[in-house]
Amino acid sequence: MPKAPEATDQSPLSDVDNLDVIVELKAGGVDMLIVTIAPFDESDSTCERLEQKLNAYLYAALHENFSKNYPAADDGHVRIFVDDAHPISTRARILVETFARQALARGVVVLIGGFVANPATH
Repeated sequence: MPKAPEATDQSPLSDVDNLDVIVELKAGGVDMLIVTIAPFDESDSTCERLEQKLNAYLYAALHENFSKNYPAADDGHVRIFVDDAHPISTRARILVETFARQALARGVVVLIGGFVANPATH
């Protein structure tokens, strides 16, 4: 199992440019996971970093080279999961839910929760 990314500046998230986990599904599609290492608080800095991280993931998922690197993206959905191993503040949860509606309009599903690795599909 890969080592968890280190948060920076007391943030529960790794660097905004780091894509923490990307998994191609054998049945088609790609799951991406934003790993958290601490609870999300209500602060501006945490929510801004979360939004930047979500935007980086969405940009990657929609980039023309994404399916070249992850061919399973052509055969199914692309989903971005925000890890909920630690508590998520109401403000951060609303931010994810709002972002999820915008991402869905572009064909990418955004969910709160960790995906469950299933050997039959990975």
